[in-house]
Amino acid sequence: MRRLAMTLGLLTVASAIVIGMAVASRETTFVSKRYGFSMSLPGGAARYLLTPGGLNVTPGRSAAVAGCAQLGKLKSVFPAARAAGLTERLPVKVEPARQPVWPGRCGAFWTTYRGDGRTVDVDVTLYKTPHDVSAALAEPMFGATHILANGARIRTLGPSAPGVAGFAGTSTSVVSAFRNLFISSLSISTSMRPVSISAQLRMHRLIENAFTR
Repeated sequence: MRRLAMTLGLLTVASAIVIGMAVASRETTFVSKRYGFSMSLPGGAARYLLTPGGLNVTPGRSAAVAGCAQLGKLKSVFPAARAAGLTERLPVKVEPARQPVWPGRCGAFWTTYRGDGRTVDVDVTLYKTPHDVSAALAEPMFGATHILANGARIRTLGPSAPGVAGFAGTSTSVVSAFRNLFISSLSISTSMRPVSISAQLRMHRLIENAFTR
């Protein structure tokens, strides 16, 4: 999870944001892959920072590492838009590795879902072992870890009330660890409710089910 020089007049910034996290001074930072726009959430509060372009990008770990054999199927685990309760899924893309890069990272993909004026960005990262996923799950300043019936470990944040380029907004986010898979999702809206945590959890479950098939 590691990810937001976008114009101030763009109110649909939520569609460009995908979750990425970097802990510095005990704050979580969400970063857009597209626009170099970052949002810091120290302990649940939020502020937006416009940054001049890209972030530090580091080479991903080789997919040839033992335990990364399922990387080839990772792009196919994203559910269809209607199955996720939305109307559109943008093309699934490779997620470059960004600091911090946790040991055991095989590779990652991400996409954006849209529907009813709302968006949610979803990122899926494969690690070599279930133990390797723990560092990514522990990183953000989210709520307590809960274990679901299928063994997935989840943490959530929000709804919180960040500001987007001076405009009011709200956000919701979920991170989960399932076997050696790490899933993160983020929805930010400046004009209406973001995609709910419960809806994001359903998306995570669909991804987990596809991963086991």
